[in-house]
Amino acid sequence: MNEKILISIINLKGISGAVNYITQTSSILKEKYGLEINILTAKKEHKNYPFEVSTIPIIKNMHGYCKRYLFSKYSNFVSKNYRLLNGHGDILNQDILTLHNLIHRTYEKLNRPKDGLWKFHNKMLSEKKFTFIIANSIFMKKDIIDRFKISEERIRVVYPSYNPSITKLKNGKEQARKIIGLNPESFCFLLPASGDFLKRDVNRFIDIFLKIYNENKNCQAIITGKDSSFKKYLSKISDIGLSNIIKIIEPIKDVNIIYESADCIIYPAVLEEFGIAIMEGMVSKIPVLCTMDIGVTELMKEEVKNFSLCLSDYDFVSKALMLINKQVSKDMFNDNAIHISHMTWEKTSDDIYKVYNDTLKIKHSERINPY
Repeated sequence: MNEKILISIINLKGISGAVNYITQTSSILKEKYGLEINILTAKKEHKNYPFEVSTIPIIKNMHGYCKRYLFSKYSNFVSKNYRLLNGHGDILNQDILTLHNLIHRTYEKLNRPKDGLWKFHNKMLSEKKFTFIIANSIFMKKDIIDRFKISEERIRVVYPSYNPSITKLKNGKEQARKIIGLNPESFCFLLPASGDFLKRDVNRFIDIFLKIYNENKNCQAIITGKDSSFKKYLSKISDIGLSNIIKIIEPIKDVNIIYESADCIIYPAVLEEFGIAIMEGMVSKIPVLCTMDIGVTELMKEEVKNFSLCLSDYDFVSKALMLINKQVSKDMFNDNAIHISHMTWEKTSDDIYKVYNDTLKIKHSERINPY
């Protein structure tokens, strides 16, 4: 299928899950299926991409709804030269909407006021101007159906993935810890908080870790990510006297070092539509302790899921202490890593291609039989 596909995302800059998703899958769709991929964006990195990238200069003082509305209109204008328009949450009228975030559910959980982003997503999902939605978990799919009454047939679940290179050990655990300034011998907990410390509940992570630390001093923690309230969390860590025990590390390119350093991921997020970082941790055979509304848990083996899901701080603390004291067999985490090892970006790209194909068939049918 040698078709021209326009993929629109307002921000292709940074290391967000959406940027990673597009970068990984677009390359595979181009190379494996011969698709002519063009990315339309307002922001991009100063680097060479393995696919075409076009930019629209958004006026700097435009924000929120107006900024997205302008980007949406421009995307529709450009898309006339393409067979398919695949938006990523920034387009009102598209063939395929790939959704990465449940904005309504997140805002409700975090008591965030309705802003331009909320209003844009509300209009986008209420008007239903798309053939298919690509949802990144069954958890997301159910929320969309319940909230916006979108028919199940119009929603395809395509799980995000991981890059197999993430599992390649480069330094060894002790050396990896030394590189990022950790104690090479202490048990290490990890929270990959990305760019939203409130959504991943960094405050609760610190509280949980303090309870663990009070029971067993042979542990430490790292929080990875960057948030505008960065200093507030550093201050809290300092106030409880754990500045040398809990470290906040800004995103680094060589994430293998982070996973090599970690013995357990504690993820007390308010919600997570999927959770690529958890996926990467699981394929690296790292035990995960997390809250209920986490999309990636749908891929866990039942035994691991029963252990990983935590309903309270007590669950987090008691299970963490079991791991420190080596009271849990590593076998189930090793088996789980094998169980999900096929879920690579190539698998995700194959599933996206199927949605593209089905959409083109519908468009072709409508063109032949317009009535």
